[in-house]
Amino acid sequence: MPRTSNAMSSILFEQKHLLAFEDLPGENDIDDRYHRMQDGHLLVNRIHWCFMAEIVEVGTFIRVRLLVRDRKGQEIPIAFHLDNDTPINPMIFTKGSTIFILYADQHYFADGTVGIRVEYGQHVLVMQHSMSDILKAQSVTPGECQKCQKPAGSRCAKCHKATYCSRECQVSHWGAHKKNCAILRITNRIAATVEAPYVDFASLTEEGGDMMTPI
Repeated sequence: MPRTSNAMSSILFEQKHLLAFEDLPGENDIDDRYHRMQDGHLLVNRIHWCFMAEIVEVGTFIRVRLLVRDRKGQEIPIAFHLDNDTPINPMIFTKGSTIFILYADQHYFADGTVGIRVEYGQHVLVMQHSMSDILKAQSVTPGECQKCQKPAGSRCAKCHKATYCSRECQVSHWGAHKKNCAILRITNRIAATVEAPYVDFASLTEEGGDMMTPI
């Protein structure tokens, strides 16, 4: 994945399996990057991967259908067809929020459009922040105090990203860091989920605070 132009670019955005739409496998493809054969005939996942995009429009006619913009600027539709009849609260989908979908693939809809069909709610997470906010939250210079920019050796105990040179700097900077701290705690877990060795399907719906809304 290409680096952003920001010198302190987001670690999360650079995860090699956090994908834009054009990088997703096709729903009927056998892609060696993501899949492998087991026992000579069973197709299984090789890795975890996750699609990320910002919500542009929300439609709720019959089914929830979103228009989203991925990190490369492409706009694509997402339609929810949950096979287990999991109820969806459409209020969690708001314009400007960011959606994450594990194991997304490129789906051809009956109307000729290409997008993402979601069948499992536990693979979806919505953060009530823009992708820009998420990127800025992670723009942390390692070893530099977030308050005074002096060399720092202590980390925030909650997000483990922001660093400080003293307790005084950390306390005085909490008002500025509080929002970013909550974002970082969630994105740290997403990144850890995606980068973990693949054993079985993962979930994004663990409890993580009021800025993380699972279906």
